[in-house]
Amino acid sequence: MSPTGTWMALLAGILLLPGFVLAIDDFPFRYAIYRPWNFDINGSWNFSELSSLGMDAFYAPTRWTREMESPGWIEKTLGRQSLLARANNITFIIGLLFQGERSVPFNYSHAVDYYGDVEPYGPSPVDESWWRHMVEEPALFIANLSLHYPIWGVVWDMETYMNKYLKTTHYYTYDDATIRAFADETNRSMPLLKAGMGHRWLENNSLVEDYLKWQGTKAYMLAKQVREEVDAINPNLSLGVLDFYGSWLEVNILKGFNSSTVPLTAWGEWTYDGYEITGSEGVDHFVHILQRFGLNGKFLPGFMVTQPVFSASPWKLLVSMEAALRHSGCLWIYQPRSTDHGSAPLEYDETLRKIYSFFRSNFLFNKPLPAFDLYGRIQGRPYLGPGGSIRLLLNRYELEPDGDEPDVSPPPDLRLMTGKNEIPYVGNNLILQNLSGPNPVILASDLPCIVSALDENDLLLTRAEANLNELENLSRVTELIGLPTIQSLQEALAL
Repeated sequence: MSPTGTWMALLAGILLLPGFVLAIDDFPFRYAIYRPWNFDINGSWNFSELSSLGMDAFYAPTRWTREMESPGWIEKTLGRQSLLARANNITFIIGLLFQGERSVPFNYSHAVDYYGDVEPYGPSPVDESWWRHMVEEPALFIANLSLHYPIWGVVWDMETYMNKYLKTTHYYTYDDATIRAFADETNRSMPLLKAGMGHRWLENNSLVEDYLKWQGTKAYMLAKQVREEVDAINPNLSLGVLDFYGSWLEVNILKGFNSSTVPLTAWGEWTYDGYEITGSEGVDHFVHILQRFGLNGKFLPGFMVTQPVFSASPWKLLVSMEAALRHSGCLWIYQPRSTDHGSAPLEYDETLRKIYSFFRSNFLFNKPLPAFDLYGRIQGRPYLGPGGSIRLLLNRYELEPDGDEPDVSPPPDLRLMTGKNEIPYVGNNLILQNLSGPNPVILASDLPCIVSALDENDLLLTRAEANLNELENLSRVTELIGLPTIQSLQEALAL
């Protein structure tokens, strides 16, 4: 092979490096929104508007105690909303609280932590009375309702809103009733004990490990019973959990909820501050949990959209949403009012609509092409639109493993190789403008940005130009340190 042929083969290999592409499957939605704080079926953020912004699923949170207090409320309110959602091609999901109710009209065993502190409102996570009234009853009610209304699924929010001591779903309970249930169900003789002494009995008999494993099995069996009872009514009703962290409780509940008929859902919050793929907090970690247990389900990364987030850096939100759509194939939006997380007052509504519209028009309905690197410090993420036109998202890598400073030098300015005289461009302010061509330069300080109206040849030439610059830098380094320069590189640089 000639030196030039060697170079062309090398260049082709560089240009065809694989990137990750949007996960395609038969999941019924891709872009869900948790009911916005100012949602109004006849006003702002109604189903018609949400649909126009590209959203195709709606999470409708409610409290089961509300139905207990006012029978018929869920059908009257959420049943009507599900019909409006369907009319706008939106999948409807009802969200319930697993715990977090201050007052309930039944007795239950309260959770107790390792040190004997009693939760004033938090239940034992495997208390049968709690499961019967707060999981089984609403599940069967909604299953029956779904025969008459277009309700696709039910999700239990696992956050410990009311807990004082046990703040996460990773906790186990050491309440006397649960320890007594363990002894009875495992045929162990347990003497009458003073209140709060069950934990000591477990330790004295080397039963703590067995007891914790039993709690996991108990949660699985309780969830499995709910799934079987739901299946008898509507096997196509999806069940799931929100605030999925992969704890023993959430995993065992999902194992019980698993179905070959309909996918379960695990709604994540780790991604609220940004989308990561790998690592202990990366999306792949949670996806692998579902895969490891053979669960027929979907992990949905979530993003909290608050005024401080989108006013300070709308691009941070946009590139995370784009990464989620490309990598996971779905995402969900939480748009709260709570001052604990910042607010989303009415004056910011137009900014939000602008961000959502931008996401819809640039990413949601265009076909993702493989991502690629430029200079090792810029990533290009192209999308194929109508008529073969290509949009290109350009974003710099920001790797911060040890401190506040990126561990890579700032990327160089990028020359966009195209013969067009005007290239549509959207930068920091999300305002559409035109770059003057041919071959305009995009400054490193302008990233991230999107350039449009490109074609396949523009991408090929831009990548070739970037890689030639890298090869030229490599040649200079080899000369500087006295190493021989590869002949094919010399000829390539002379092209």
